[in-house]
Formats: sequence, structure tokens, C-alpha cells
Amino acid sequence: MKRFLFLLLCLSQCATDCGSGEFYSYTVINKSGKNVIIEGYLLGFPDVPPLVNYIESGMELTKTHQDHLPPSPYSFRNFFGDINDPRDSIKIIYGTHKVSFFTEEHSENKRNPLNLKIYNTNKEVFNLTVEDYENAEDCNGDCE
Repeated sequence: MKRFLFLLLCLSQCATDCGSGEFYSYTVINKSGKNVIIEGYLLGFPDVPPLVNYIESGMELTKTHQDHLPPSPYSFRNFFGDINDPRDSIKIIYGTHKVSFFTEEHSENKRNPLNLKIYNTNKEVFNLTVEDYENAEDCNGDCE
């Protein structure tokens, strides 16, 4: 009986302090030379408004998350959405001149921050570059 009570006491202590979960730090650095707007969307839900992030040229945006047990993995899907509302596609607007679109994928495309095959660790940094701007589609000043 004493062993049972000891075991029960040990298990009840674990219920309140079994660990702190994982800590995540994700950063986007804007080295594109243009101010950017990044809109996070849900492909299957066109009526859900995008979640918007602004990053001025030369600046960076970092978001951190510490999950709880059980774990809830964090990725750029959460970065462009939030922990309870991750987004599976993004639209990157460079100034008012060019635009790029990305969806969640599992490929070798390193220029897509939603690529879970590439960006899937606890600490990730994605650089928007001048080359990204040059490769974006021209939207003739109407990127919205």
C-alpha cells in the first residue's frame, strides 16, 4: 500500500511538472531592398481573411513560441498565421511592384519558407533577398 501511495504521489507531481515543452524561434529578414507585406492564407477557405505581417527593408521579424505538453510543433505556417490558426499559403508583396506566392510543400525548393522539408527545426531564419524580388511577378502597381 505504501508503494502504491508513493507511486501515486510521484505520478501526480509529474502531471504539473513533466517538462516545459519545446521552444521555437523563427525569423524572416528582409534583405530584398523593398518593404514587404506577407499575407498568410488558408487555401481551402477563401472567405477567411489573411493574417498580415509587415517587414520594412533591412529589418527582421522574429516570433517565438514555447509549446506545452503534449507538443504542438511550430513552423513558418504558424509564423504567417498563429499557433491556433496556421496558414498553408502566403503572398509576398514587394513594395507595390512585385508579388510572389508560396504554398506548403515538401520539396527541395529552398526559396519557399513554407517548405517543411527544409524549414522544420526549432530555430529557423529565412532571408528575403534582392534575387527573390527580381524573380517575383510584376503586378503593375496593383498587387492587392
